[in-house]
Amino acid sequence: MNGCGDETTATEEETVKLSEMRVDALQESDLIPQSKMNWDTALFSTYAAASAYEDLGFSFEAFAETYDYKKVTEIDKGTLVIDPDSDILGLTGTIIVDLQAYVYKRWVQIGDEAGWHILIAFRGTAGEVDVLTDAQATHTTFSNDPLTTAHRGFWASMDVFQEEILEDATYSEISQEPTTRFLIVGHSLGGAIAELYAAKLIDESIATKEQIAVYTIGQPAAGDQAFVDVYKDAFYHHRMYHEDDPILLTAVKTAEYLDDGIMVGDISDAIEDGHSSLNYVQNIKGIVEGTQDFSDLR
Repeated sequence: MNGCGDETTATEEETVKLSEMRVDALQESDLIPQSKMNWDTALFSTYAAASAYEDLGFSFEAFAETYDYKKVTEIDKGTLVIDPDSDILGLTGTIIVDLQAYVYKRWVQIGDEAGWHILIAFRGTAGEVDVLTDAQATHTTFSNDPLTTAHRGFWASMDVFQEEILEDATYSEISQEPTTRFLIVGHSLGGAIAELYAAKLIDESIATKEQIAVYTIGQPAAGDQAFVDVYKDAFYHHRMYHEDDPILLTAVKTAEYLDDGIMVGDISDAIEDGHSSLNYVQNIKGIVEGTQDFSDLR
């Protein structure tokens, strides 16, 4: 299988832990996109990515409200994307997409500057339909440059989100304000969609590099080398991974990463499996709280 694995079911104990997710040290200044990894932002982003799995019993809205974010919209969209060049398991000309995304806003005041902070979280693989999306591993043209291509299934999911979000009047208004900043997060499939949507914001001139930060965990590569060449420095991208994450070891080899990423632990104490978002929560929480020795990463 190429791309992403099914997210595991959370136990009652783990659900309680996730329902109490707080990064007490998180400041408004941490929400400003930065070229260097901010570990408080990384932990916050990891919590957000894990909370996107609402079908496992988590509540993204409850998580977001603890940080004073208000809902703009939530997108839960199952659809068929027409693509004449797609062909997987007999589904010639169509790609099945089951998109779940959360878009929230918060007013941020830092010194004399103020503006909206938009948090976008994409759910990762959570069922059979998502597995079919992951399996659409051939590439399709991503931008106006025909040489720049992206994973066909990830692109289709991002394209569905783009169509849906543009219909939201609030988002359309605040997303184009020059003082608005974006934090786009996701685990697994969700991380790949996050990366592609950040690139789309740049392509559409909706935001600039200084307005966009992307934090992903367990993310498969989304584009080819030409994609990397175009978008490597287009926005701030922070990818966290486990060295032995089984999904990353089997990811499609024709795709490339925008950055080298940072290894945040191993799977020796895995909760369920090495790819689970809960393991990333465990490891990154350990880094921030000092219970894991990753001082060289600070």
